[in-house]
Amino acid sequence: MGSWRGKLPHISAERMWQFFGPVGGLSFMAFPVLATVHLAPSGATLALGLSILAVFSAVYVYGFSRSTRNRTALFSLGILTVLSALTLAQFLLLGPALLGLLYFIAIWALIELRWPWALLVALTCIAVMYTQAGPNYALPLLVVLMMMIIYRISADYYRKMRDLDLQQTLLADRERVGQDLHDSLGQSLTALSLRLQLAARLTKTDPAAAKREILECRDLTRSSLEDMRSTVAGLRTASLPQEIADARATLSHSRIRLKVSGDYHHIDPRLQTPMAWVLRESVTNVVRHSGATSCTVSFGPQSLEVRDDGRGRAPQSSGRQDGFGIPGMRERVQSTGGNLSIQSNSGGFSVTASWSSAQ
Repeated sequence: MGSWRGKLPHISAERMWQFFGPVGGLSFMAFPVLATVHLAPSGATLALGLSILAVFSAVYVYGFSRSTRNRTALFSLGILTVLSALTLAQFLLLGPALLGLLYFIAIWALIELRWPWALLVALTCIAVMYTQAGPNYALPLLVVLMMMIIYRISADYYRKMRDLDLQQTLLADRERVGQDLHDSLGQSLTALSLRLQLAARLTKTDPAAAKREILECRDLTRSSLEDMRSTVAGLRTASLPQEIADARATLSHSRIRLKVSGDYHHIDPRLQTPMAWVLRESVTNVVRHSGATSCTVSFGPQSLEVRDDGRGRAPQSSGRQDGFGIPGMRERVQSTGGNLSIQSNSGGFSVTASWSSAQ
């Protein structure tokens, strides 16, 4: 599934409403102000009516300007209650002409409240407007509320898509880190174990050689730590020439002969990284599980085969073919448009990765 990030607006819904909510509200507040000036029978009534509108505007703007992270259900309900009380006061003071304030109440409800309560408040506003001011006032309110409902449905939809995209990204990162740790540390720990075993055997017969092996183990441990940090940071890559050199060293310590055929220097750069991961995991499996004496790595223009002469298993068995990182290798290869095939019998085990074209 493709990412929705590029399809989302650059301005978040929160920032948009922090701006357009107050500004739009203040612009439409001109109608209640004009109605108050026109209908007020005295200066005192005019002053009181304008004061109510000023407080109404301040509360409305404050509600929208406050960050959505700081808006609780109680806060939204409090704003709605204050706006409703001020609208009722203005209605009692100057009559139905001031029910235009219901526009603001309905909009606030549709943005801030959950769907059942938002629709209940919106329908109540329409009903009050219709019964007290007539259909000529209720119809425009209905049109505005329909537009707000469409906006909210769209906003909820894109929010769900954004959350889904985030979940998929987190899952992909988790799988990447797990697979990279398996591939990178698996071979390193295998090589470390073999060298420590060799150092233990050399302790009595050749202390100097044992010391060299221990120092190499120290360097390998440091390199593994760097690989792990790079993996967690998302910077881990695999170099095909380096993996061949590492494979040669690892197999040599296990007394397994390595033969490399084919020109890997001119392989498409886009295929070198997945080939390197396949080579790393395959060599680790050869050392750990094959009991082989030789391993052959063959490169084609768009293919890689790793074959050993170990004990292998029959293709129908459920042992080696289904484990040891093979699902991870297959996923890496398929993600770049390739295919991974496994062949196993009493004469050995082979892994072949091939691509019809560079992706």
